Amino acid sequence: MLRFAAVTVSCLMLGGCLSTGTQSVANSVSQLVRSNIEIDYDDTKMRAAGAGVLQAQFGGRGSVYMGLHSLNLQTYDLLFVSNDGVGLEMYNGHIRATTKLVADIRSVTPLSGDPFFDGFLELHPAKTYFWKIQSASGYGLVAHARYRFSGTEQIKTAYGSWDLAHWVESWSVEELDYQVDNHYWVDKQGIVVKSIQQPLPDHERMDLLLYSYKPVVTQ
Repeated sequence: MLRFAAVTVSCLMLGGCLSTGTQSVANSVSQLVRSNIEIDYDDTKMRAAGAGVLQAQFGGRGSVYMGLHSLNLQTYDLLFVSNDGVGLEMYNGHIRATTKLVADIRSVTPLSGDPFFDGFLELHPAKTYFWKIQSASGYGLVAHARYRFSGTEQIKTAYGSWDLAHWVESWSVEELDYQVDNHYWVDKQGIVVKSIQQPLPDHERMDLLLYSYKPVVTQ
């Protein structure tokens, strides 16, 4: 079983102690950060604690569960860690750094706006976003990305099936002659619930599902 310590939410009522971030990013944090107790992962305890659990598949291998380990209060990055020490640092579902994979990423930084910041609101398919990628091997690269809406699909988590917007990210790194379509499934609050990402050709394809996701009920 997966054992992890979920982080506290004393600062996360989203009224003032976190730094910059739109409501979409705030929603992605509050959706996951529910408990400050250490739990053994199973469906019953996860539901009771509301703990953040990510289901991950790397390079086509079998799925593993990763527990929410920590939150960066300055950047909103969430760190998920597996039992064998693999770490994924994510910003509203977008990979920003990895550890202990076949090839790792030190950082992914937006250079001209960030669609994950706004929860994919008002994206135009002709707008290009730029990302700086620092790999573990030490070289820096720039990626270009465009985003297009691809309809609505049902995605299943531990709490049921949900209708989510499917966005396709056309991602390219000219220096490596690398192009790929990454995929993101996003709820009405701007939370990335599921994604398929491969930032660089020597990195493993990552299929990620926010297994502990359930929609926030609004009055």
